[in-house]
Order: sequence, then structure tokens, then C-alpha cells
Amino acid sequence: MKRILILFLVTSFTGFISCELKEELFDTIGPETFYKTERDAQAAINGAYAFIAPMYKRDGIAAILYSADDITYNSKSGNEAIIAEKRGDPSTLYFKTIWDNSYAVINNANLVLKYVPNIDMDPNTKNRILGEAYFLRGYMYFNLVRFFGGVPIKTKSTEDTDNLHQPRSSVEDIYKQIFDDLKKASDMMPEFSEQPESEFGRATKGAAKSILALAYLTHEDWAQAKQYADEVINSGEYSLVTDFGRLWDVKQERQNYQEIIFAVQYVRDNLVSFLPSVGSDIVYRCIPNTAEGYTGHPAHGSGTGVLQVHPWFYDFCTTGQYLGDYRAEKSFLTVWKAWDEADPDGYKRSYPDTLGAQTEPFPYIAKYIDPDGLDHRNHENDLIIIRFAEILLIKAEAENELNNGPTPEAYAAFNQVRSRARNAGDSIRITPPDLALSLSKEEFRQAIFNERGVEFLGEGHRYFDLLRMKHSSGKTMYEYMLNEYLPTLPDDKKRAEHLIYNSRNHLLPIPLEEIQTNSAIGNENQNPGY
Repeated sequence: MKRILILFLVTSFTGFISCELKEELFDTIGPETFYKTERDAQAAINGAYAFIAPMYKRDGIAAILYSADDITYNSKSGNEAIIAEKRGDPSTLYFKTIWDNSYAVINNANLVLKYVPNIDMDPNTKNRILGEAYFLRGYMYFNLVRFFGGVPIKTKSTEDTDNLHQPRSSVEDIYKQIFDDLKKASDMMPEFSEQPESEFGRATKGAAKSILALAYLTHEDWAQAKQYADEVINSGEYSLVTDFGRLWDVKQERQNYQEIIFAVQYVRDNLVSFLPSVGSDIVYRCIPNTAEGYTGHPAHGSGTGVLQVHPWFYDFCTTGQYLGDYRAEKSFLTVWKAWDEADPDGYKRSYPDTLGAQTEPFPYIAKYIDPDGLDHRNHENDLIIIRFAEILLIKAEAENELNNGPTPEAYAAFNQVRSRARNAGDSIRITPPDLALSLSKEEFRQAIFNERGVEFLGEGHRYFDLLRMKHSSGKTMYEYMLNEYLPTLPDDKKRAEHLIYNSRNHLLPIPLEEIQTNSAIGNENQNPGY
């Protein structure tokens, strides 16, 4: 995590080795020699955080973004194309990375929960560290259950060898674990305003309650989702950043945490380069390879452009009620400075260019730009996990489902997001308008789905929204979009191979290595279709 210095090596089973020189040296680092001081406890919880950034850096974010096939488009070969075109299988590396890193976080959290209670240290610090361990474990299980369905529940570290091979637990049991962990975390962690500057970037009470609200929403427990969303809203700890565009300015990241509740924080890494660095590489994925000065790529400041956007979705975000929506200007990259000096005016353009100079048929995502990056995989841009705008939309969605239609509270929460969208920095626009006060339950649910798509483009939410949200027909939005909505679009607005619906894609496959090595699972318990 940014601004948390990771000064240790995480071992496979037992603990952490400090990189600082000490007078006392040990032949073996284990519980009997490590978990002794408050400093050890701090290092241990840092070790749990340490696996989150690499999980999302390449493989995890690829699996999330490239899977949202009604939005994202991939024109390249390799693993990205495999995921985007739904050709992944149990041997696909990206899925294994999510699984392995999630369980590495869980394992280190379990070590903290086992040993830190016995350390003689400041009780408030101990409480906070234990709360963070519960948060990280609960958050990882929330991701795992959404990606893979039932997975093994491990509440003991792998130093307990009887915990190595566990069967898949039911989805219901996993959610019970998630809710229990996050509630404990909420009780034990401080509010954001109480967090010392030295701990900036760690989870807080607001983060635990926010993930609880989203987890309960996903579980369709509307009352609990509303309760925790209300607790975050009423805490007064968070508010919308006035200018939506400011959220994506890397020079203002620290100030943006008035809205950002929890994020994977990356920092330009002066010590390590490229993929092993603690910098972000999402910038490199989003920016076209013809661009100049947008990334830390040493040649031109360009990217790979593997992450693009369907033309139909650009149209959706820029027409009708979203005509003139300021968010589209800050979310889509359609004109960019080119490094190719042979280009007539020094710029290249993508869809929807109508001047005859269009060079790309698909627009790109503009939320992630860092010209001061140190190399093409080493940027400052944080990956936002949850922000206050989502809490408002969770509140609106839960109100609608709970009351069989939108309430005044639901409209108020929804329109607060719309109101911010009309603020274009130096002017106030008239679009998007506040939502009409006469919608049915199904119409309001569709409005929530649409708004989440526009507001959170490229932030990793769409894949999960497609799977959890229902169309008025009762089908998941994923099935509806692929089978009924997208086939009605012109061929030049979509990618044909993305229109094939397969129910197996509701879950990722259990990684092959886990199937082969975990005798308690076995291939007979693989997810359907794999």
C-alpha cells in the first residue's frame, strides 16, 4: 500500500523477516522468534496488505475489466484476448494469480489473528491491527466468492498442516464468514478522521461498513445493505468530490480521499522496475500505443491499448439523458497527441470522429493517466475499490428493492450522484437531469444499472454488476445484455464473438493447480462448464 513501507520478506508459512540489520540474528524466523513486539505486529499486518497490489496489478484487474464484455474490448492476442473472449480455462494464469494472492492475504491475516493478541503492546494499536486483519480476510473472501463461487474457508494459517487441504464451502457459509469478519473489523478499526497520517492507506471503519453494504447488496439482503450504507452516509466522514474529473488527477490523489473510502494504492517505485514494482500498470493498458506523453513508457509515453470500449457504450454515455454528461469527457479518450510526426496535425482520433481522420474504431479509457510514471508498469494511479458515490447508489438500490419501488430517499441518493455529474468544473450543465419521480421498481433498477455503468467505467464494477443485477425479465443483466440487447445493435458498434452467452462464465474456473493438489476438491468439484 502507498506510504506504508514494506520492509520485510513474506515467507510461505510462518512469518516475516525484517530487512533492517539487527544485532540479534536467528537461524529460523518463526512464531517463537517473531511475534514479540508492536513493531512485529505492524510488520505482520503490512505483510497481509502486501499481496493485494500485485494481485490487482496485472492479472486481477485484467480478469475484472476484460470480463465486462458489454463494455470492454480487447484487440490483442495472449491472455487478455483469452479472458475478453471468454476462452479461459482452469490453466489460465490470470485466474491462478487471483486465487493465490487472495489466499496469501488470508493466510497472513490468519497469522495476525493468531499471534498478535498475545503481544504486549498498546491496546488501541492492537485492536486496530486485528480489525484490519478481519477486514482483509473478509474482503478477500468477498472477492473469491464473487469470482469462483464456493471456495475453501481457511481461518487458520498454513502452518497448521491440517488446514492445507479444505473442501469447497457453500456460498452461504462464505457470506456468513464475510459478514462476521467485516462486522468485527468495523467494531475494531478507527474512523477515517481518527486515522493517523502515518497509517493513511489502511482500511478504516468506513471501509469495513462500505464493503459490508456492497456484500449485503450482492447477497440481496436489502435491509442490511441499506443499514450499512446509511451508517457510512450518516458518519459524515465522506462526501463527493465536487469535480468528477479531479478523481483521476494523480497530483490530487490524497485530497480525493474525501470520496475514496478504500483503494489499492500504488506509488512510483524508484527501487524496482516494471511488473515487480509497486507502481500501477493499468495506465499502460488503457492508453493507445500511438499516444505520446501519457504514461511512463521510456520510448514515447504510450501504452498498449489492450483495454478499449465498445462504440455502443460510448454512444450510450453521450446521448439521450447523458448528452453533454461531463463524466464522459473525463472517462473516454477519443483524441490524443501522437508520437508519429508523420501524422498531419499531431493528433490521432478514435470513434466517434466524423472528420475523416479516425484511426481507431474503438475509444479508450481516460481515467488513468500518469506522464510522470517511471516506466510502463510503474505509475502512481490508485485502483479505487469503493467510493462514496457507490455508497449513495447502494442506498438507492437497496431502498428500491426493499420497498418494492423507489422512495424519496432512493431518489435523493441517486440524484446526488447526478447533481455532481452536472458540475463541469467551471460551469454547471443541465444534463444529466435528476431522475423523474414516477419510475416503477424495475425502471428504477434499470436506472441504477445504467448509472453505475456511466459513473464507474473502468473501475472494475461492471463484471459483478452484470452478474448480480436482474433485468425486468428476471434474467441476469449479463444474460439479457448478451442475448437480447447487444444483438439489436449494428455490427460496427459491437464485437461479434462477445455476443455468445454461456452460463459457465458466471464463475471463473477453480485453478488447475488447486484441483491437482487439493485432494479435498478434485476435478469433480470444478465449476460447471470447465
